[in-house]
Amino acid sequence: MTAISAEMLGVPAIFNAATHFVDRNVAEGRGSRVAIECGDARITYAEVQHHVNRVGNALRGIGVRPEDRVLLLLLDGPEFVYSFFGAIKIGAVPVPLNTLWKPADYQYVIRDSRAGVVIVSTELRLAIDRIPDDDRRPLQHVIEVGPGSDSPQSFARFESQGSIELDAESTSRDAPAFWLYSSGSTGAPKGCVHLQHDMVVCAELFGNGVLGIRQSDRCFSVAKLFFAYGLGNAMYFPFAVGATTILWPGAVTPPIVYDVIERSRPTLFFSVPTHYAMLLAHHDPAREFDLSSIRCAVSAGEALPPAVFNRSASRCSSTCTARSSRLAARSRALSLPFIAVLPKNRGRKTIDLRRLASEACPFLDPRPLACDPASQSLTPTTRDPDACAFEDHGRRHPSACDGRCRAGQ
Repeated sequence: MTAISAEMLGVPAIFNAATHFVDRNVAEGRGSRVAIECGDARITYAEVQHHVNRVGNALRGIGVRPEDRVLLLLLDGPEFVYSFFGAIKIGAVPVPLNTLWKPADYQYVIRDSRAGVVIVSTELRLAIDRIPDDDRRPLQHVIEVGPGSDSPQSFARFESQGSIELDAESTSRDAPAFWLYSSGSTGAPKGCVHLQHDMVVCAELFGNGVLGIRQSDRCFSVAKLFFAYGLGNAMYFPFAVGATTILWPGAVTPPIVYDVIERSRPTLFFSVPTHYAMLLAHHDPAREFDLSSIRCAVSAGEALPPAVFNRSASRCSSTCTARSSRLAARSRALSLPFIAVLPKNRGRKTIDLRRLASEACPFLDPRPLACDPASQSLTPTTRDPDACAFEDHGRRHPSACDGRCRAGQ
């Protein structure tokens, strides 16, 4: 299988991700389109650009230089987007942090990242304040995001110091763009470095290639922005095409999620198997929940049990087309509204997703995706209605094609 590089996708050698995901939308005439919905707020791409530029300039004003780390301990909201791309635009490295960690975890990350700035939600500020002064010494600036914050360190006051005009730092496409820390399940959390081109590659190969995301889509992710999964779902996938992201800063209990779906009408919905099971277990005896806006539901993070897949596909919609893929950038898609992105290296029996989906969705489009024998990639076609296959942990499995896949067994 031929690997697809950033260069092959047209990413130039000098490339700043903020120009692609923010500035390009304005330059291509999408400035008036709504980029972010959060509660009653509606923020256009032009407004996002102004905020991003203000934050970038304000960070430069306090001495943040290219490749300096900027910690983001933020609930999902517009300020996360402004801070993330504002840092990237000046060549600095934003580091989104898990909002569920303890002070000791933040203490470790401050020491490990050597970050001089943290932008933190008011609701989470106490976790930073509880870190001993000696261990907090690298932090020179604590900027607080919150409607009631009127201190000199408030985000609103900080941002107002920056101009709405900002030229992007001329970074390499292979330069660091952001860090994400691992969960620490095998020891201390580890800072994973993501490069300037990485979001483009993922957005193109998975967001466009698998989800078929388009400008008219509205994305709602149960996974929060500090997760790699949520960061793509709720930020750079929609920003790659000028779509709208629906951000929810609070808890994602089933009643709240159903309410957000019914009020905000997302077309792409992202969650994890455990949460899908919780949604299925929640009922309103007086009525059915209206999920008709969702054209595609996505699951990832762990294997999706067949029963959860079956029932979720039925509840989501009986008239949509579902697909399944194992990995984002290396998907093997079936033309099955429900995508199960399975984690790598999980030794479990292959699930016949075509059979499950056909049982759950009587209006399933039966046309498969055909295998390209040269690249082993899958592309939509009607030329060979029997050819389809997918790969599971290095082993090829025919599915609904009786072994006739042109890519071989």
